[in-house]
Amino acid sequence: MEARKIGNLTRQMFFGVAILALLANGYFDYIAFQENKTSDRLGNQVTTSVQAERALNNFERIVQGNFSEDQKVQALNNLENYIPAFPRIRNLISNYKSNGMTHALKQEFRDIDADLDASIESGFAADRDQNSNVNRRLTTALAFDLFLFSLMFVLFITHLQAKLRIDLNLRKSHKNLLDSLTVLEKEMKKRALATKSAIHDLKNPIGTIIGFASLIRDESSTKEDILEVSERIQKISERSLLLVERLLKENLDVDFSNFNKINIAQTAQDMCVQLKILADAKNQKIHFYANNRDIFIQADEVKLDEIFSNLIGNAIKYAPLNTSIFVSVEESQDIVRFTVKDQGPGFSNEDKAQAFKFAGQLSAKPTGGESSSGIGLFSVKQLVNQHKAFIVINDNDEGTGAKITVTFPTIAANNEHPDDRRDKAEQKLPPTPPEKF
Repeated sequence: MEARKIGNLTRQMFFGVAILALLANGYFDYIAFQENKTSDRLGNQVTTSVQAERALNNFERIVQGNFSEDQKVQALNNLENYIPAFPRIRNLISNYKSNGMTHALKQEFRDIDADLDASIESGFAADRDQNSNVNRRLTTALAFDLFLFSLMFVLFITHLQAKLRIDLNLRKSHKNLLDSLTVLEKEMKKRALATKSAIHDLKNPIGTIIGFASLIRDESSTKEDILEVSERIQKISERSLLLVERLLKENLDVDFSNFNKINIAQTAQDMCVQLKILADAKNQKIHFYANNRDIFIQADEVKLDEIFSNLIGNAIKYAPLNTSIFVSVEESQDIVRFTVKDQGPGFSNEDKAQAFKFAGQLSAKPTGGESSSGIGLFSVKQLVNQHKAFIVINDNDEGTGAKITVTFPTIAANNEHPDDRRDKAEQKLPPTPPEKF
């Protein structure tokens, strides 16, 4: 804003000085015109006086010359015709022709000659003074013009600098606007992604609730069965509601992470029980094993539920009917490995390259007509990173199917370098019998 004000002020001053320069040049041109008229007048005066001086000298030569009277009269008549503008000399010639050279005529001759000399001298002196005045005025005009043009140059440079600052500020504002728009676009994409992930993560709980609702309607269900199913529906609904509330808080730029000491073995087992009804619909069996019933990590419970729900739910979705799904939690050397294995088609090399990309479509198709959005593993990858963990996808080493392993640090090793945890995660654990649901 300051640069813009300076630019406007300098532009106005520039035009003002330009107008002043035009007026000053017009004034000096008028002065020069008047001086030229004066010079012409003085020049004419000197010229007339010189011509009169020549005529007087010719008169003197004729009078003093060795001419006859007739020749003198003829020469004086010619001279008289040549000098009609000099009445004193004409009178002098006329008196000579009438009375001859008298004493009074001689005195008149000397007076005329003295007056002409004085006139010529005064004309030259006035012309010198006039030239001096002209030179002085020209010098003043030149100095004033130089000052005005210097001032105009300074104003022009100042205006140019102000314009350059304005352009620079506009470029900076434009860049800042583009940066803000880029940040806003990224934030909008981030929030849209969070919304899509949350919607995706709600599909399994909603499907589970629908399945439990069908059990309640089953006439063979006992009161105890209905009570147990109702408790599970309430627990699933509460967790789903918490997920929605956190999504809303995230859209309000509120940090909703809540990391606490979590029993990962118990959490994984509860998720197997929760999703059992989806597996039962496809006659699948979920086998769960933990090498310790109390395995603790530092985690956000809701996010951990999302990880387990996505991975176990994907195994149910893509595994064939009448197959088994194996879920395990194993603690070893300050790491905890959560593994899901199925007997489905597994991952092709192209699938492994696309698995964690947003909306990446894999070659496997759901086996029960379920829908697939392609963002489940992408969402899991983001959540895993937030837990300082890492995820690996492989083929099932015990036959056909897929194997997905997420390696978490224990509470004691939470600050350990990820490469150290990765080395430990690659070590084999002894085979253990699973628990079937």
